Amino acid sequence: MRIRLFRLLSVVTSFFFSLSSYSTQADTIPITFSHGRILLPVEIGGHEHQFVFDTGCSCGLLFTDETISIKQGGLFSFTFVSDAAGNVHLTKKKRIPMMRIGKTDIKKYRVIVSPPSSMMRQEYDCQDIVGCIGSDLFKKKAVKIDVRRGEMVVSDTPHFFSSEPGFRIPFETDMHVPYIMVKTRSDKETKYMFDTGFPGYITVRKKDLEHIDTLSTATGSTNAGIYGKSHDQFIAKVLLDSISIGGCVFRDITTNVQRSNTSSVGSLLLKYGTLVIDYRQREMIYQPYEYDGGITIGNQYHSVVLMYDGKSYKVTLVWEDSKAWQNGVRVGDRLTQIDGINVEDNPCAYFNLDMTKKHVLTLVSETGEEREYRVE
Repeated sequence: MRIRLFRLLSVVTSFFFSLSSYSTQADTIPITFSHGRILLPVEIGGHEHQFVFDTGCSCGLLFTDETISIKQGGLFSFTFVSDAAGNVHLTKKKRIPMMRIGKTDIKKYRVIVSPPSSMMRQEYDCQDIVGCIGSDLFKKKAVKIDVRRGEMVVSDTPHFFSSEPGFRIPFETDMHVPYIMVKTRSDKETKYMFDTGFPGYITVRKKDLEHIDTLSTATGSTNAGIYGKSHDQFIAKVLLDSISIGGCVFRDITTNVQRSNTSSVGSLLLKYGTLVIDYRQREMIYQPYEYDGGITIGNQYHSVVLMYDGKSYKVTLVWEDSKAWQNGVRVGDRLTQIDGINVEDNPCAYFNLDMTKKHVLTLVSETGEEREYRVE
């Protein structure tokens, strides 16, 4: 039911920025892990703002340049940007004269400014998120992410984390974005983007996983970028008995297979262990919190996917084996109430829904028919 975001953006042109020198000591930055996203505090102009640390983003991103004053940056320019759904648009780019993350001052950090109508804007507004920090900021650094402790440790000292135990996962980068090898069945390994901007476990493009039995099918969209959702397409839901990443086994993963630019591993793997990303050495180290020959994920899928289109939440996909489909829920239905409370005037009520409890969603079809959908 959540909007599922894959790589936020990949920039066609190169970006450059200057960094003040990191201290040779490691810097510990407090983080919050919320709705599958790593939120870190960034100080700009004496005010603290929340940004997402997004390894699938090749540069910085602002959802608005009104909340953050960056007038001192002078003139802005434009560049072509491709978003997660494959939409390409000419987009404004600017620079933040000075910002501070932890103990580090960053000068003239280049950012893309998202259009005001971005589909992700409403979701991020609900969490008071103003932008994203991409992998480019850490291209010569190493970071250790521990969501249980609520901290991210950053160091520019070579081999700072080399003695850490865990599963070693080599990676390569494309425009600073890391790509790892994932073994999905037998001995076949395929390249996957490691994308902490994707609040899920794993998603697979069709060409990387052919000839596998499906659990269910649907026609619709689960993918959105800053310019809108992807085109509706046929999507299959499948069960992966196990996958292996650097020798670490993850069992019982339900995922979808569809046409997309790349297969991705998302941020929810951080629920099960800490992760070192050493951009200088091109190596990750995954340290499970508990490990008994593998980590069991289980089915994390909801029957219905809804996305905010700038005016309201609408159904963009319904699995055909679900009770929702049997009860007549279809793509295009509009969400109007949750537990009898109007949400069209308060879209954050849906995003902040406690999914550990039962709820009744009221949906209205494109022909005006009203029906209830129970979330358990």
